[in-house]
Amino acid sequence: MAPADGLDPVRRRFAEVTAERLALIEAYFDGERDAAALREIGRIAHMTAGVAATLGHAALGRVAGQVAVELHLANAGRDWRAVEPRMRQMMLAMRAVPVWCEAT
Repeated sequence: MAPADGLDPVRRRFAEVTAERLALIEAYFDGERDAAALREIGRIAHMTAGVAATLGHAALGRVAGQVAVELHLANAGRDWRAVEPRMRQMMLAMRAVPVWCEAT
């Protein structure tokens, strides 16, 4: 449960945005993983990592940060398939956000 610190509206908005971002990632993930799609997933991961821990989602923040870095490396020539397990972890953590926020 989230602390009573006045951030509930921000947490609810984060849950909404996270659900939207997750839908985009799933669409990219299920589609062709070209360089543009991987850059977009990396951008989403970077934005998510920047705020998740602040709002009580430390694990999501960590894994999103790792995905952002790994996808940056993948776009620099590293094989994106090496990032796939971590991307799946991030998607799983993102799925938990709305449930967590609804429970508060």
